[in-house]
Amino acid sequence: MNDDFFNNTVIQDSNYFNYTQDFQANNGSNATLPFPMLSLDENHLEREELVHCTDVEVNEPVFTREEDTFIPNNLTYTDIHHHIEFSVANRVDVFGVPERTVFKYNFDTVNNVTSIQLSDISIPTPFTISDYKNNNKFRITDSSGVSHIINIGHHYLLGQDDLDNFIEYLTTHHFNSDASGILSQITVSKTPSPTNSSKSRLIFQLSSDPSYSTFTLSFDVSYSNTNCIDIYKLNNILGFSELSYTSDLTSKNISGNSIIFKQTKFYVSIDDNQVNYNQSLILVGSTILTNYILGTISKPASDLHSNNHILINQLVTTTVSESSRRYFGPVNLDTFTVKFYDVNGIIQQIPEETLFPENFNFSIRFVKLNPNNSQFTQNVNDSISLPGLYKDN
Repeated sequence: MNDDFFNNTVIQDSNYFNYTQDFQANNGSNATLPFPMLSLDENHLEREELVHCTDVEVNEPVFTREEDTFIPNNLTYTDIHHHIEFSVANRVDVFGVPERTVFKYNFDTVNNVTSIQLSDISIPTPFTISDYKNNNKFRITDSSGVSHIINIGHHYLLGQDDLDNFIEYLTTHHFNSDASGILSQITVSKTPSPTNSSKSRLIFQLSSDPSYSTFTLSFDVSYSNTNCIDIYKLNNILGFSELSYTSDLTSKNISGNSIIFKQTKFYVSIDDNQVNYNQSLILVGSTILTNYILGTISKPASDLHSNNHILINQLVTTTVSESSRRYFGPVNLDTFTVKFYDVNGIIQQIPEETLFPENFNFSIRFVKLNPNNSQFTQNVNDSISLPGLYKDN
């Protein structure tokens, strides 16, 4: 290189990059080091090209959390599989949220994790009608203005079997000969829908007792104090498009439209306190759920009815990756926060009546790096259960 180049060059701040300052990566991916391009003519180099070394090998940086473990480059590693089973038995109490909607777990740290996968799961199906959804009351008012509030507790309405059970419940607990006032003169039944014979509709029928000429069926009682999401409104679930109906003098009945059963599909959200992995936005109904979604679980309504409404082992992996959540670099995991969303992106409450370890449990498969020359050895398919957790033999 021509010596005159150095003699006539003054090095100033503007001539070179300040490598004492952190450079910014492009959202954690495709990071580009701020190296200038070399000129082809070495006798006419631009001043900033002095900082460039031709023998520098640029590797893609690995971003980790501050507490992540540094992995020495002089060791070799092997991927091993590590399973942990979780259950309702070892959840951590969570306050400030509706009960049985958020499930938190703390566990012994699993180091050097490169990916996780939901390998199996069993959960009680959330109720279609419940206090949590604020959709379990309606009102019957007779022609003299006397009203009766019907509280129907919690129920499933996912298929024809559930509808039969619901009608039986109404007859046994609210509309029978021992009920008070006009309730003793009303029967509830189902008939084929006039627009679709494969579907059913509900009919509230008043008897010919001359004491009562008409009655009014009203659903607004469920929504008077707390807003109810439209898709969960009781009138919509039972096939009634309006909030209030009054029977006529001739037929003395009130009938709904076809009952549309809700889809039994739920999204499993697992927050591991990490952000260092592929982002994947999932549109569920009108809600955008982020990459906390690790899988989905679903089952036909007929199978749910015969299995006490327990969802088991029907998994579909998400598009975070082909089959798992993959981290950009090894991470250490010691906590999970689990939630369940329906197909509309609304968080669900797990029923208390069936919330037992044998019904509520799931397994996470960890893939982690294990040093080949470490004194710690482990089988390729290692599986453990946290103390007190249900383990399926």
